[in-house]
Parts: sequence; C-alpha cells; structure tokens
Amino acid sequence: MLTLTLTDPGATITAGAHEVLLVTNADLRESANVECWPVQAKFEAKLEAGLRDRLATTLIRAHPFKADKGHGFISSQREGSDLFARIDPKAPVIVLLTAWQYSHHLANALALHPGPILLLANFDGTWPGLVGMLCMAGTLTSLGKPVSRLWSENFDDAFFLRGLQTWLTTGWLKHDTHYLQRIDANQGALRTPAGDIGRRVGEYIVRHKEIIGLYDTFCMGMINGVFPQQALCDIGMPLEGLSQSALLVEMAKVPEALREQCLQWYEQRGMRFEFGTDPATELTRPQVLEQCAMLIAMARAAQRFGLSAVGVQYQQGLAGSCAASDFAEGAIGSAERFPIPDIDGAIIRPGQPIPCVNEVDMGTAIPQTMLWRLLSSLGLPAETTLHDIRWGSEYDGRFVWDFEISGSVPFGHLRGGIAGATGYRQPPMYFPLGGATIAGQCRQGRFIWARAHYSGTRVIMHVGTGHALELRVCAEDPMNNFLPDTGKLEMYQPPKGPGVRVDDGYEEGMEIPVFYDSMIAKLVAYAPTRDEAINRLCRAIDEYYIKGIQTTLQFGKWAVQTEPFRSGNFDTKFIEKYFKPEYLDSKDADAEQVAALLAATIWEQDKKQTATAAKATNGVSKWKLNRA
Repeated sequence: MLTLTLTDPGATITAGAHEVLLVTNADLRESANVECWPVQAKFEAKLEAGLRDRLATTLIRAHPFKADKGHGFISSQREGSDLFARIDPKAPVIVLLTAWQYSHHLANALALHPGPILLLANFDGTWPGLVGMLCMAGTLTSLGKPVSRLWSENFDDAFFLRGLQTWLTTGWLKHDTHYLQRIDANQGALRTPAGDIGRRVGEYIVRHKEIIGLYDTFCMGMINGVFPQQALCDIGMPLEGLSQSALLVEMAKVPEALREQCLQWYEQRGMRFEFGTDPATELTRPQVLEQCAMLIAMARAAQRFGLSAVGVQYQQGLAGSCAASDFAEGAIGSAERFPIPDIDGAIIRPGQPIPCVNEVDMGTAIPQTMLWRLLSSLGLPAETTLHDIRWGSEYDGRFVWDFEISGSVPFGHLRGGIAGATGYRQPPMYFPLGGATIAGQCRQGRFIWARAHYSGTRVIMHVGTGHALELRVCAEDPMNNFLPDTGKLEMYQPPKGPGVRVDDGYEEGMEIPVFYDSMIAKLVAYAPTRDEAINRLCRAIDEYYIKGIQTTLQFGKWAVQTEPFRSGNFDTKFIEKYFKPEYLDSKDADAEQVAALLAATIWEQDKKQTATAAKATNGVSKWKLNRA
C-alpha cells in the first residue's frame, strides 16, 4: 500500500475585507539587498500610511523581515514559491518594488495567482525600482499574465491615490495609451521611399540572417529577455548559444602586452580612468586590463561565429570570476575601437561597431541589431545601446519619461567620443571584482528608441523618437564680441524640471577665474520633437538666474529661436551672418531676472512676517494695531 506524504506549507495567509497583502522582491545578491533595504522600508511605511489614512485599507505584510539577513526582501525563487503556496489564491496582492529585482523569484507564482495583483514602484532615483517593476511587468506579459501597474515618486500624488483607489475597488487598473499608434502594412509611412527601404532591409534580414551570439542567457531573472526560438527564427535573428566559461578561456589567451596596448590606445585618445589602489573599493589598472582581454575575446568570437551582435550575461557566473563587462561592451559597440587582431593577425571589422546586447536581453538585441543593419546600410552612424527609464514627471499636461544612459554606452553616443568618457569603478555590492563603467554626457540631436517583447511566439516592438539640444553657458559678453568675463557669481540658480539637465561645476559665491575655459555649464533640454526641445530650452534659459558676470544665456535663447536654427539651415558662420549685438538687451534681461527673484524673496519674507505678526498679536491685524 502506498502512503502519500506531502510537506505541509503552513497556515494560509489571507486578507479580509479592507485588507491587502504586501509582497516585495529584490536581488539574488544579499549585499545589494541589505544596501537597498532602507529605501524599501521607507516606502512601505508611506504605502501603509496612505492606505490606512486615505483609503481605509490595512496593509498586511505577507512575509517577515529577516533579521539574520538584514532585510525583508524575497531573494530566491524557492522562497517566492514557498510564500505563494501559502497565500490565499483570491487575496489581493501588492508587489512593491523599490530596487532592482530578479523577476523569476516571483513570476511563476504570480502568473498562477487568480487574485488581483498590483505591481507598484517608486522612482526616487536612489535605486532602480521603476526598472525592476517594468522588468517584472514584461516578464508576466511574456507568461501571458495581465497585471495592473502603478508608479509614484512619493506615494502621495493624485495620480497614485486615484490609481490605488481604482485597483482596490475594481481589482484592475488601466492606463491611457491613446498616444501609441499601431503600424501595419497599410500605414502611410510604409508607402513612402523610406518605408520601402525599411521593407527591403527587413527582407534582407529574414533571408540572410542576423545571428545573435549570447554568452549564456536568463540574466538577473529577466524571463522577458529570453525569447522563444521560433520567435527568433521567424524574424531572421537566430541565436548562437555561447558559454561564459569559454569566454574566460579565450580571455586567458590574450597576452599581457596586447591588453596593455589596448588600454593605452584608449588613454592616448583622451579617456580618463579614475584609478585607485584598493581593488576592493577602487578601480585599478589590472581590472581594466582584464576588461580589455574580454573585449578582444568577444570580438574574436563575433568573427569566428559570424555574429551580427554579441552579448555577455556577466552577473551570474562572471561576476565572481573577472572584472565587470561594461567597458568591454561599450568599446566593442563603438565604430572607433582599438584595432583588435584576430588569431591570424587580421584586424576585426575596422571602423564598424559590433552591437553589444547588454545583459543578454533579447528584447534589446532585436531592435539594436535591426537598427545596426539599417543604419550601416545607409552609411549612417550605427552605434546602439541600452538605456534605462528611471525617472519621469509631468510637463505641460503630459507625463515625460527620462532615459538614463547605460554604463556600457558606445563612445559614439558621448559628447567628445572617447575623450569625453570617464571610467569609474563599478559598485562593490554588485561587482566585487571591479572594472570600469563608461560615463559621459550624451550627444545632442535626434534619437530613436525601441524595445521588443513577445506574446506567444509573436514579436512586438515599440518604437519612438526624440530630440535633445545642448547649450553651452559661457562667461562671455555677447554685446562685446563674446569677450570672456570674470568675477564673482553673486547669484547662481540653475533651472530644474522634466526634460532639463544642467552639468556644471560652479555654485553661488564662487569666482570665475581668468585661467580656465569660459564655460560655466552645459544646459541640455530634450523632448519628443526638435521644436518642443527648443521651447523647453527657452523655458530653462528663462529660469536660469546668473548675476555678477555676463553670460551667453540670452544669446542662446535668441539663437535657437531664429528661423535658420529652427529649420537646421545654418553653418559655422551663423553669428557672422545673422547676429547683431543690438538684438539683445542684456541689461534689461538681467534686471528682469533680479526683479523676479527679488519679488519672490519679498513674498517669502512677507509670508513669514505675517505669520509671526499674527502669532504675536493673537490674530489681531497688525494693520489695525498701527491704525489705532
């Protein structure tokens, strides 16, 4: 006689009326979980208070804080599976994500949970909670599980509270996506000459194949980054499966002299590495030399297997074996690249970028490879990269997402190219063996972004465009032939807001000396179109307050609003052809700025004085006291 014995999962975790369960997931790397926990704890408290005080709902944590680990995250698939084995299938669950998380810890359990699920993310900029939520959402989409999603900066705005109330009431939350336009064979753009070029490139890819080589897959739990083989086959992008262990073997074959030549090549072209002496916490030269070996080994593999693109998984396996992959990834994806010799001495694909699939994510591999083939076939710069969406805010009645540049960015995307890049050590909590990331400022101009996902075996891609403008703010006098100006920054208040970035090195009270370049800052504005970017730049200039020196701000505002600039029909003789000093009235502009700030200061002082007076007179009007 057979005896069946199954492990008892424990008491069922339930949620009663006006109650909701909280689950939170994060990293496989415990050092990262400990570091990220304080932000999670802060937002759990915010969520609990918001539900209790505004929506009369109690938040119940479905799993305990792990005192022995120093955090309360789910940190493995086993732990996530065991938890959901105990959760009431009908219970409403909020999955709060404030840091990067490995989706597979919870995805398979969430996919089979019948009750309402809300993926909730913060995006305060400390840790990539929003990126983690988008990854989990993409993973569940790939598994055929629709879920609600919501995000907020502080968990107190109207958008957040309205969305939370809707989900609690109906069990579902749908966002407005009217701005998305479906592209099909009958779409007008496909019947243009440009559309014909795209069609021909697509036919070429399907016929000739763009082989994508990936050193292992399933990076950091991204189920959504692993596409079905049939999906890849149908679009002409088959997978060449490579092994990280083989990469280490090939790296070991790269001689020290060649590694040193590689690093010196980048240093000679102006890249700066922030080297230190402690490899545990600082970037060291041996770490970057190891990254050079990885670059060479990856390029040789791309040549051997005839790959159109190559990617390295890194975080599972290589993280404990060698330096980080970022520098190697950015360098191999650049057209300007160290001349890498193959085993036979022939230089591998000189002047051509080899698209690098960051985190072996097939959702970025597909558009990256397609764009590389399209752009290179047209003789255009063909570098591509992965960007994160980590921030956003409302502007002009629309919610605007900001892109954050990847640490494996190709040099062609940076202002100044290689000379505009700096190598910093990767954070020890994620990268114990160090290695350089690539940091720099993105170039201005038009850009295109794309992301692929799959449903069943069907590949779906979202595509968008944007524009970025850069204005150099210099201590120069446009009224006096742009002569440099020096002095003290008596007032310095840079602009803020969505779509605006200021890279500066000065603060109020500092001196502008005569010994250096006159540039004070770089003011960058970006938006969906060139005209919108220009308008946003003008608004930022109006909110950029500098007193004590003459600057090029008002000249910049005048210049970007001229017809030649707006149309793009200008050259290096722009000032000579179009500008006259009388077009600017810098004194009036400066006076207007000071007047505006003075008015704001007086208003603030008046508020404080009124409050103080009211307190001192027990609410009796000071005007009445004076009159008496």
